[in-house]
This record gives sequence, structure tokens and C-alpha cells, in this order.
Amino acid sequence: MCSLAFFAALRVCEITLRPGQAHSNLLQFHQVAFMNDQTGNMKAVKLSFTHCKHSNPSRPVDLLVYREQPICPISHLLHYLALRGCSPGPLFCWPDNTPVSREYFVCSLKEALQFCDLDHTRYKSHSFRIGAASWVATNGMSGAQIRIFGRWKSNAFLRYIRTPTIGKLT
Repeated sequence: MCSLAFFAALRVCEITLRPGQAHSNLLQFHQVAFMNDQTGNMKAVKLSFTHCKHSNPSRPVDLLVYREQPICPISHLLHYLALRGCSPGPLFCWPDNTPVSREYFVCSLKEALQFCDLDHTRYKSHSFRIGAASWVATNGMSGAQIRIFGRWKSNAFLRYIRTPTIGKLT
């Protein structure tokens, strides 16, 4: 979930469920398609959003996620899907097909950060979008391209871009 959230600049509400939120607003299994190159090798995953913030449900928004190194969101997604199976429903769900809750995702993120000996107070679920915007900006994506990539309707993405800093080494 984390690698896809980062490489697709996902809003956590697109992959986790809050109390009272409609299941239809979550990214569903049928909204994921794998794309191959001419030689048959998988090159990307297409995510088709029909219910995302600022979208028109009659005009889905498609987002391509490509293989990356050293962390490959496609490889992680394929491994997860081998365990999940292909039953309809939310993309990220438990074996009984209930969606992963936002509370569980946030708690798991905190535990993972603590395990890595990182200050969990410096990271939130929104850090994936901030990191994604900063990463693509650092890699030369234009403002217009970043807006499309993150599905931002305005220039709000500019507040997300962080410039790299070098901290003190101890």
C-alpha cells in the first residue's frame, strides 16, 4: 500500500476506509489494469479513478505507475494480488473482502516508522503525496505535469514540494 501510495501520489482516502465513507469511493480491484510492452513484459499499472476528489464520475481519471528501482510498486502490487486473489471489491482489503481502514493504515505506518527508528511524528499518511510531489519535481516534472500526476485541480501541489536538505551527521 505504501509503495503504491507514494508512486501514484494517492490520497489515503482512495485506498482506506474511514467510518461512514462509501466503499465505492475506494480504488476497486476492477480499476487496476496491467500494461505490457511489445515483448510482453509488464511495464506499467493503470489505475482508473472514478470517484476521486475533484473528479467527474462520468470521466474517469487514468494514472500510469511504472516500474521503479530499488522499490518497485508493480512488483509489490503483484505480490499482494497473488495473496489477495481477484475477487471484486476494494483493491486493498482483508481476506473477508472488507476494506483496510484508515485507522489501521495510520497505525501500521507509525509502527513501521518506529521499527526503522524514525521519528513517527514527522510523517503522516499525507506524507506519501508530499513525497511523491517532491520526488517528481526533483526529477524534472513540470508544474502542469505534477498537477495532472497528483490529480490536483489547483496549484495546491506547490505547498507539497519539499527541497532536499542535508542534516547533521552524528
